[in-house]
Amino acid sequence: MGVRRAAMSLVGERYPDFGPMFAAQKLLEEHDLSVSRETLRKWMAEEGLWRPKGAPGGAGGCPVDSPISYSKTHLVVLIA
Repeated sequence: MGVRRAAMSLVGERYPDFGPMFAAQKLLEEHDLSVSRETLRKWMAEEGLWRPKGAPGGAGGCPVDSPISYSKTHLVVLIA
């Protein structure tokens, strides 16, 4: 099994809520698998396991399907 496949399998199964930095740390500590956080960030983004801040649904943002919308001056909750 290749490094990418092994890393993505472990991240998807055990660390799906982790960001690339913490996931890379866990891969090294728990599985002796060394992957740079930048490489892991790229792989996770390509496989839909992580989105950069500011991207739709990304960390620090509002999920795309969320009924809550934010602006600088108002919080809007959409009720269906």
